[in-house]
Amino acid sequence: MLLTLQEFIEALTFYEFLSDKQCSDWNVIQERFKYKDDESESEISLHLAPAEYMLGFADNTGEIMRYCINSLGSGETDNCFKACKFLQDIYAHFLGIGSIPNQDRNFSQKIQTMKASTLKVEQVCHQLIGRSTEGAKFPSLDIKCDFTGDIDEGFY
Repeated sequence: MLLTLQEFIEALTFYEFLSDKQCSDWNVIQERFKYKDDESESEISLHLAPAEYMLGFADNTGEIMRYCINSLGSGETDNCFKACKFLQDIYAHFLGIGSIPNQDRNFSQKIQTMKASTLKVEQVCHQLIGRSTEGAKFPSLDIKCDFTGDIDEGFY
C-alpha cells in the first residue's frame, strides 16, 4: 500500500493531538522533508504542497471523531470534550479559508465530512452535559466545549 502525503499528515497530526502537542504547521513539516546527502553534502528536499497539507489535516478530523466515540465507550469522557473543542476550532478555521486552488471539489467534500464529524462530537458532548445534570456519575466535566463562542457556525 502506498502512503500518500495526505495520509502522512493525517497520521502525524493525529499522533500530535493524542500526545497533547501542538499540531505541526506546514512550515514545520516542510522542514522535516529536508535531508542532507552525506557524500555530496548537498541538501535534498521534498516539496510539500500546502494543499496536500490542508487536505491531510482535514482528514484528521474523522480520526478525532472516532477517538471521541471510542473514548465515550470506555468512559473517558474528558477526551470527548477535548476532541469537541479541537474540532470546533479546526472547522471554524477551515471555513475561513474559502477554497484551495485546483482542489475545490476535494476541499468541499472534506469540509462536509469535517462538519459531520464536528456535529457528531458536539452531540456526544451535549448528551454528556445533559446526563451530568441528571445525576449520572461521570468523571470531571471541567473541560467543556465552548458552545457560546463568538463564532456562529451552528455549534450548540
